[in-house]
Amino acid sequence: QNNELDNNLDLFKVKECHNKNNVKTWFMRLEECYQHLSNSNPEFLNAILDDDNLIRTLLQVDIHESPSKEQYQKLKIDALNYLSGRHYEISG
Repeated sequence: QNNELDNNLDLFKVKECHNKNNVKTWFMRLEECYQHLSNSNPEFLNAILDDDNLIRTLLQVDIHESPSKEQYQKLKIDALNYLSGRHYEISG
């Protein structure tokens, strides 16, 4: 078991609010990708986090998509903010 992942799933109440395999799978993939980039190439990770298009294509989070058009958009932005320590906001 991955205690860090379990803590993150609890933090974002994924089990209670988003108890669907596709949401859990998305979250695990985001965290794995983020941790891999953070550990192997932090400069490239920072470049990704500074570029909205790279966030969309490499981390699979479109920070400009409206929550009314993108399923689980708040969770996605919250997860990105938590992992990165940044403060991306949900688009109107």
